[in-house]
Amino acid sequence: AIIVAGKVFGMGSSREQAAIAIKAAGVKAILAESFARIFYRNAINNGLPVMICPEITKEVNEGDIIVVNIEEGKVFVRNKVVNCKGITGMALDILKAGGLIEYLKNLEKINKE
Repeated sequence: AIIVAGKVFGMGSSREQAAIAIKAAGVKAILAESFARIFYRNAINNGLPVMICPEITKEVNEGDIIVVNIEEGKVFVRNKVVNCKGITGMALDILKAGGLIEYLKNLEKINKE
């Protein structure tokens, strides 16, 4: 499942359990017009892909099949491409590792070698 949301998704919760619970429920990604800053960081730190897509609610309907390319910042839906803000740099590395803890464990392994 992918959550498609409007503006300031995650507002009101500064605890990382919000992102953890969403991921545990089987959500694979969240696409929103904007995010509360703390929720955005908590999601990435817990390995939950989030992407800022200013026009997403105008382009996606319930039940649509969505393909997401996090690195390129593209969402493919109903033969359309929705441009979003891709995730790059360290944030992408953290996501690929499965979250901040796994990312740091990987760094520790590299430093020991």
